[in-house]
Amino acid sequence: MDDPSRVAHVRAEAERLAGRNEYAILATPWLLFPLERAFAMQGMDTFLLHMISHPEFAVALLRRIAEACKALMGNFLREIGGGDIDIIKIGDDLGTQESLLMSPAMYRELLKPIHADFIAFIKERTDAKVLFHTDGDVFPLIEDFIEIGVDILNPIQTSAGKMSNLEELKRRYGRDLVFCGGIDTHHCLPSGTPEEVRQEVKRVIGILAPGGGYLLSSVHTIMDGVPPENVLAMVDAVEEFGHYPIAA
Repeated sequence: MDDPSRVAHVRAEAERLAGRNEYAILATPWLLFPLERAFAMQGMDTFLLHMISHPEFAVALLRRIAEACKALMGNFLREIGGGDIDIIKIGDDLGTQESLLMSPAMYRELLKPIHADFIAFIKERTDAKVLFHTDGDVFPLIEDFIEIGVDILNPIQTSAGKMSNLEELKRRYGRDLVFCGGIDTHHCLPSGTPEEVRQEVKRVIGILAPGGGYLLSSVHTIMDGVPPENVLAMVDAVEEFGHYPIAA
């Protein structure tokens, strides 16, 4: 993870993109999700059981992984110089369609300190905003994310539990978080009509965008089965409804 060849190209690429001055620049040095790496090493079921039955081992493994993540991230930020990027993406998938992978208490005891340390490590080295990616219904953890320094929460999976309540998300957390995502990839984009996609984009913008703090995107990867006309309908709707000022 600390091989300099992994990051040898990033300064030139960041300078090229910054020189064009067209878009915000998001950087995502890959494999930097401690819980997901533990799942990859042991299997999800096994590691989740270890978090219950052998928490000291689970935390030790997470910390070892996090140190490797910091080695790569540190090299990346040193190479890039810190000034030409706007957003750093990290994360860990913590939710399911209906709940969390673990209790809030377990997250706060075992994993939250590791996420907090990693975010602090990043913010000591760059002014870029931290985007934290986590799928599923993570509503019970949003205040924890704000506390540890998450600036942008992604992907706002509107098909998952309380994350579908966009009005409450905006009301409770809109002053403290930027929301990224929100356009459903389970039902609307693959199965809706172009007009249904247009109306969904209009709806989501109308809830999350007033006052700022919303980056519109699909909830997750747009898969091959999504009709091209629905992708175009989403983009066209952003152009139609996504210009400020936006009224609630």
